[in-house]
Amino acid sequence: MPGAIIALIYDEAKKIWCYRWLAVVTSILLFLAAAAFILTRPNVYDAWGQIFVNKTPPVATAAQGVSLVGDGYGGAAVAARTALNDDSLERIIRKMDPSTAALPKEEMAKAVANLRMKIELKGDEDGFFDFHVKSTDPVYAQRVVHLLLTDFVGRNVNRNEGELRRAGEFLDKQIASYETMIAESKARIAAFQQRNPRFVAAMTLVGGSAGGGESADLTEARATYNTLLSQRPASAAGPSSERVAAVQSKLATLRSQYTDQHPDVVATKRELADAIAERNQAMRAGGGGDPQLASARARLLAAQRAAAGAALAPALSPALQAEWADLQRGDEVLRINYQQLVSKRHGTRVSEAVFGGDGGGKYQITRPPTVPELPIGPKRGLFLGLAAFGAIVAGLGVAYLRAAMVGIFVSRRELEQTFQLPVVGTVAWEPAWSTVEAARPGTFGAVRATMFRSWSRARLGSRSTSLRVS
Repeated sequence: MPGAIIALIYDEAKKIWCYRWLAVVTSILLFLAAAAFILTRPNVYDAWGQIFVNKTPPVATAAQGVSLVGDGYGGAAVAARTALNDDSLERIIRKMDPSTAALPKEEMAKAVANLRMKIELKGDEDGFFDFHVKSTDPVYAQRVVHLLLTDFVGRNVNRNEGELRRAGEFLDKQIASYETMIAESKARIAAFQQRNPRFVAAMTLVGGSAGGGESADLTEARATYNTLLSQRPASAAGPSSERVAAVQSKLATLRSQYTDQHPDVVATKRELADAIAERNQAMRAGGGGDPQLASARARLLAAQRAAAGAALAPALSPALQAEWADLQRGDEVLRINYQQLVSKRHGTRVSEAVFGGDGGGKYQITRPPTVPELPIGPKRGLFLGLAAFGAIVAGLGVAYLRAAMVGIFVSRRELEQTFQLPVVGTVAWEPAWSTVEAARPGTFGAVRATMFRSWSRARLGSRSTSLRVS
């Protein structure tokens, strides 16, 4: 099997050899055409610049905790997605050639597509972006890169300013709305207090919470006061104070049920006045000059008043308590939200100062574009080598196709396989059989004679016959 393959390759090579001059001429012509095309191609220049998008500039770090936006605001990912959009490229085209402003949409779209093909954007996670522009005009490439960097910075700064300005306007509207709602909440609370003065007084006395029984503060205050009082001569100060507290509790209960003009309320008021006068007299007679005893007595009175108010809590209307609690809770929620909005508005102003302009060093051009001096292409040596290889292959292919079209036979094996007959002999070509006039070596006649002999061999090979043994 390997021998048959080698023999087949050898036969095909002999066919090509019969038309070797055709292969040589074809290869030379193709190579010359390709070389002329490659050598006439203009040089291509690559102008590039680099910009750095700082995630945490010094000003943003100084405003950390105050600024409204996060560390990734205006980051590299957002900037990269909008770097080469159609609007940006159209602005660059108009700046490069003001006459293009009158172009129709179709022509402008083609110009944008052509410019985008010349631009290459490379970025990394650290925030560095490289803008490359390849063109046959180095000055044109440098100008395009410069405009790309300028547009990149300006567009992102304007976008930051616009977003922060809209956020500030939204917060201003929300703050004004909450101020109105807080004023309405205050009006509702004031109206409730006017409608229910006794309930509000009882709730103020209770402290806004319901309870029952004697509190720990009252027990402790009474124990302290009794201890200090036992160390002094007996007096009516202790019982008189308790009487005052009892009368006050009674008066509060009556006020929750009747008006101040009710006879029971009027009588209880007089009883309270008598009890207070009795207590004051007892205090003056029982060592009222002692600061420690006076402090304990004041604490006991405060605890008794709180206990008296707590005793009124169960008698308060549940509906009024629920309405009062809703008013208080709604007002508190509004105030908390209002304070949060004010804080955000302050943060927006700080963010506008930090990210509204490029003064904080958010965008830094780390490598300004320059006019390139050396071209990057085309790689003529590589292209010429490929052209030479392709020309040789094409020449061999043309010679092989010519041999296949003529249909010559170069071996007995081909004759036997084609006609399915045995070959008993072959006739060799002799140069002496040629009828072409002899010519001196190196002249045109010699070349013509050589070419004629090659043609005669091919024709003779194509007309060979085989003999059949009967």
